[in-house]
Amino acid sequence: MPKQKIFGLLGLLIPIIFNASCGRNIAKESQPQEFDAVKFKPVPSFTNRFSFCPKTKDLHYLNATWASAISHLVEVSDHDALYWYNKYGFEKIRRFNIASTGTQADWLENEDLVILVFRGSDEIRDWLTDFNILSRTLPGIGRFHKGFANAFTSLWPSLEPLVYEAKNKPMWVMGHSLGGALAQIYTAYHVALASTHAELLPILQGFYSFAAPAPLSQETKTILIDYLERNSIPHYQFFNPFDPTPKVVPNYKNLGIPIVFEENKKVILPNRAHDITLYFNTLAHLALQKVQEPCDSTVYQSVDTLD
Repeated sequence: MPKQKIFGLLGLLIPIIFNASCGRNIAKESQPQEFDAVKFKPVPSFTNRFSFCPKTKDLHYLNATWASAISHLVEVSDHDALYWYNKYGFEKIRRFNIASTGTQADWLENEDLVILVFRGSDEIRDWLTDFNILSRTLPGIGRFHKGFANAFTSLWPSLEPLVYEAKNKPMWVMGHSLGGALAQIYTAYHVALASTHAELLPILQGFYSFAAPAPLSQETKTILIDYLERNSIPHYQFFNPFDPTPKVVPNYKNLGIPIVFEENKKVILPNRAHDITLYFNTLAHLALQKVQEPCDSTVYQSVDTLD
């Protein structure tokens, strides 16, 4: 099991107990606590509101900045995650933790948007044993790295009811490191289900991964790229070219148009940087440099300073 990172709580962790059927509602279960000053504030310095454009068809750096922030919040304590998810305007918040595999994810939903974010791992190499690196074919879905496929399928029965409850809402899928690999497998599930009953699903609007190891066979990637491009769905993988993690799984592929953090042909992330907070800071810098107009569907939520 990956270790829980302490984010804003000094020396205090909330016990995490998950409901295997539908995820745990942390909005109801987190205990009131005094909020300590956080080491990392997941709000870009140039804004005081959460703004996400669900229906963009392009690379949107502010969307990517918020996606990297959320890909960090999935790793933090219940109390801190709930604090920020509420600040971002999400009303339906569910956390999943499958004890048998350690697979974790957060489901975030309001009336305008669904975000599904998968948690990364400090122990990524645990998934890369000789046994787990074998492929696993999921009938009707695709062929994947076995360890990542096993991790995702352990979560799917718990996640599936929420997917169908959110039909027709715009949905974005994301994750960092291991979480990015699992987000790709969810995307494969979504595409397969949409081929027979898309009207029962959320509307997949975009996919972001950050520093993800590759989970897909070439043929599965080809099928997914065809679907995403035919439906004009943005799909991007952000990575540091000096970070070995995206390259650690041989013979598998990553989904998404590759985005390397460069400015004037120079990499602007620290050498071998893998930490998602460094991705957040870099994307916030790029979002400020590459000013983009908000789209008509932009979801806004004021993010006040710390209470």
